[in-house]
Amino acid sequence: MTMTDNSISPSLSSTTPSAPAPDKPSKPAAKVWDIILTIALVLVGWTVIGVLVIGGALLGFAGDSCGEISCSFTQIGIGIIVAVFAPVIVFLIATVLAIVALVRRKLAWWIPLVGVVLAILAWVAGFLMVSTAVDGFYN
Repeated sequence: MTMTDNSISPSLSSTTPSAPAPDKPSKPAAKVWDIILTIALVLVGWTVIGVLVIGGALLGFAGDSCGEISCSFTQIGIGIIVAVFAPVIVFLIATVLAIVALVRRKLAWWIPLVGVVLAILAWVAGFLMVSTAVDGFYN
């Protein structure tokens, strides 16, 4: 065969590879800014949770003024438990959801923000339980 011969034998044409089968569409590329911002917000969020836990533990001193006035020590105890543990649980769930969103390549920066807000609200609920259990807390 010469270089000018354009004929292809049938045996060669049947062995040429065909076009590859279309694959599933690939996931969109992860946004680097979202990953960095989410990690930063999770770290800042855990710092806030640490402050809330310390503040929740310090709510135990609210019962110190219960010598002459009536207090509900059960309600104080429940309020302290809520103020200490609820923010941790709420933000732990938010952290897991943020990680899952990052793995699925969804925007995740907002999840730690919502988690911190919900954790603060949980702490406030515990604080209100403690403060309403102590007569004269607001006087």
